Amino acid sequence: IQLALTPGIGNNNYMANFYLSFIYLFFQKYFGRRWTHTLLLLLNTLVFGLASAIAEHSHDDILSMWVVNILCFIAKMVCTMSFYMWYLQAIELFPTAIRNSGMGFSNLMRDSLQILAPQVTYGFPNDKRIPYIIIAAINFVGNVANIRTICGRLAIRAVEVF
Repeated sequence: IQLALTPGIGNNNYMANFYLSFIYLFFQKYFGRRWTHTLLLLLNTLVFGLASAIAEHSHDDILSMWVVNILCFIAKMVCTMSFYMWYLQAIELFPTAIRNSGMGFSNLMRDSLQILAPQVTYGFPNDKRIPYIIIAAINFVGNVANIRTICGRLAIRAVEVF
């Protein structure tokens, strides 16, 4: 996370992680890890959806450019918080060997797909909204899968109680 726009913590990773941890602990305490992860994915989808709505602006519209950049910074912070939640869930659910293999494979896939990121940006020169829509769709698919898992577990608990 880089908060270079905020004076005082731009190059201070300790303060940036302190603020991020504070927000993370607040959400975890009141919503739990799974719901927090779901809410963060939903928030990321909404932020990128808003960025895609604003992204198609003229080249001389400085305000819209800054708003899109700030929304992308917010989305990066939310994405980092979502990864923290996912990692804590993985610690609780999987043994170390399986977790290390899964995290290594997901990092391999992330790095492999990250090679294509500039092509996605430069592949659509006529419409600047498409990369933001693609990223919002990825977050939406992850959110739907997370909500299905939560609803399935709630249904199982309801049957057990009944």
